[in-house]
Amino acid sequence: ARMVDTLRERVQTLQELLDSAHYYLSDELRFDEAAVAKFLTPEASTLLGILRERLEALQDWNPETLETAFRNVAEEQEKKLGALAQPVRVALTGGKKSPGIFDVLDVLGPERTLARLGHAISLCSGPTSAS
Repeated sequence: ARMVDTLRERVQTLQELLDSAHYYLSDELRFDEAAVAKFLTPEASTLLGILRERLEALQDWNPETLETAFRNVAEEQEKKLGALAQPVRVALTGGKKSPGIFDVLDVLGPERTLARLGHAISLCSGPTSAS
């Protein structure tokens, strides 16, 4: 139900819902190669690693605590929130567009989010296949 709530305003048909929900329903992400090249950079690797550590330490996993963690990391690293949110979006969904990133993290939950961030960090390290 939470997944559908995050996608409700973005889709009009059940087929669009299914297509848009692939990153919620499967751990086999379809990465947009252009998004990977643009957002999963060596600099992003550092930010993702710091964020991943912060998220691992969270006691409560909800959009508010997730947003606070993001904002704290961005501020401490002297980056705009988008410099962190876009790489995370690509890491979690495979692309540049999604519902609100904090809602996506909340629906995916800690285990899937942390695993995907770990995978994205490895993609930032060098020229490997994003598939």
